[in-house]
Amino acid sequence: MKKTVHTTRARVRLTSGTALGLVALFAFSTLAHAQTAETSNSTTAGQTQSLSDAKKKAASEDSTLVIVTGVRASQRSSIDRKKHAKTATDSIVAEDIGQFPDKNVDEAISRIAGVSLDRGDNGEGQGFSIRGQGMETTLVDVDGMSTLNTNGGIAGGAGSADGGRGADLRELPADMVKSIDVIKGSTAAMTEGGLGGSVHIETRTGLDFKKPFFQLTVDEQMNSISKQWTPEWSAVFARRFFGGRLGMTGNINYSETQTNADAQQPQTSGNAGPSRNADFDQSPDKTFTYDPSIADPSATDGNFRVLNASGSPVYSSASPIDILTKSAAATSKADCYADFPALTSAQLAAVPSGNNVLGTVATAGVSQSNNSKAAQLEQANELQTCLNQWNDYAPSLVRYFSKRAFERRVAAQLRFDYKVNDDLTLYATGNIRNRTVDNRDDTLNLGSPAYNQGNV
Repeated sequence: MKKTVHTTRARVRLTSGTALGLVALFAFSTLAHAQTAETSNSTTAGQTQSLSDAKKKAASEDSTLVIVTGVRASQRSSIDRKKHAKTATDSIVAEDIGQFPDKNVDEAISRIAGVSLDRGDNGEGQGFSIRGQGMETTLVDVDGMSTLNTNGGIAGGAGSADGGRGADLRELPADMVKSIDVIKGSTAAMTEGGLGGSVHIETRTGLDFKKPFFQLTVDEQMNSISKQWTPEWSAVFARRFFGGRLGMTGNINYSETQTNADAQQPQTSGNAGPSRNADFDQSPDKTFTYDPSIADPSATDGNFRVLNASGSPVYSSASPIDILTKSAAATSKADCYADFPALTSAQLAAVPSGNNVLGTVATAGVSQSNNSKAAQLEQANELQTCLNQWNDYAPSLVRYFSKRAFERRVAAQLRFDYKVNDDLTLYATGNIRNRTVDNRDDTLNLGSPAYNQGNV
């Protein structure tokens, strides 16, 4: 009920001037019909005077100027930028000082359609790409100045671990960012170099503030794993001089971040699924059976071959199809030893010297000793392939990874802007951005089972 009453009163106040004019018009119109014709002129004059008074009273009331700010103004500015852009463009405009959508500029840019975010080991955005292109093909400039790579060495080349041309904006404080334009096309007036797209970042200047401004923001966050608090604070100040022609602004940002990551690995080298290293239960039943149909039908040559001078094989081991077919037909480990017997001394001595092929790798000029060793190793692998059908699934190389990262960031900026005229403004700025990271990676290994493969 209270809400309805307040709404009704608001409407009465807003329409009071109009209501007075309508009442006066109705009253004097009724009086004019009731009077005689000779008094109609005076009645009309009185009516006109009353209407004039009502208009003067309505005009004398104070009018209210509504200025849209905050989220609504930010959205309107973004839409206007996109509407008047010369090519495909999306924009993000800050709601107010220090009210950018994200503290991380990379993550804020990823809100735009067509922009994908590249996250680091700790889950924080450390780069972005536009329309599927790499970071190194995106041109990034701050207030018209191209940014250099800060995530490694420039000499590493595009896409290398040492950095390249990709821009990392983690050190750029978001408090002073005024707007970001992501330009997905290109025009003749743009700076070249943005093959995948261009990103223009505009920061606030001292000329944007009509009055002296100072803002101090203090924040603190707790790591839910380590239960430790880390501080974060920023200070922004701005002022204009010489009748508003010279503007000065500065900001200082300091933050500490601690991240924890824990992981377990139940198999060797992160392979998918446990390994089959041994037959622990010594069961006569197979754990699995090979399917020879999955092999390449054309793989009829031996996996290891020794060639003569004309390139024809003079020694050849079993082919992949033969190995799978015999292994699938074996019903016991004894069948494996019978199908893949060890090479005798005479057989090893008969292996000649010359060029050999192991799988698809060819080696020239191999001695007889090395070829016989390779043939013996190949026969052992064939036997193990058959015996693996009885090996049991078990964890292998169980490890626990613990990663701790402590990061400290310090950024400071001082900028001067001088407005020469409406078409020319000169500015000078200095920036310091440092990021110090202390990583600690621990690996705990529970060990692996040791076993001896005995004969049946």
